[in-house]
Amino acid sequence: DWFFPIEEAPVLVSVTHKGVARDVRVPHKKALVAADTGHIVGIVGAGYKVFTNQQAVTLCHNDGDASLQQPALENLVDPFARTCEYAGDHPLA
Repeated sequence: DWFFPIEEAPVLVSVTHKGVARDVRVPHKKALVAADTGHIVGIVGAGYKVFTNQQAVTLCHNDGDASLQQPALENLVDPFARTCEYAGDHPLA
């Protein structure tokens, strides 16, 4: 399914010092997790804003007009530089 929900989670590493192990949060990073499977999709900077597959497809259907989207998308879209390409087993291909 291309339109899986995304959750954010802290990135932790296990650090052992003098025989004692503890989990330490990685600063300025977060994990993107597929909410339906629990698989980690990627590790990104703390300021990264999630842009879902559904948002990308909707943007293409609206010919890149970010004003038809959520306000947060307006700053992400350059209407003169946008192209939409589909490949493989894609729901719109």
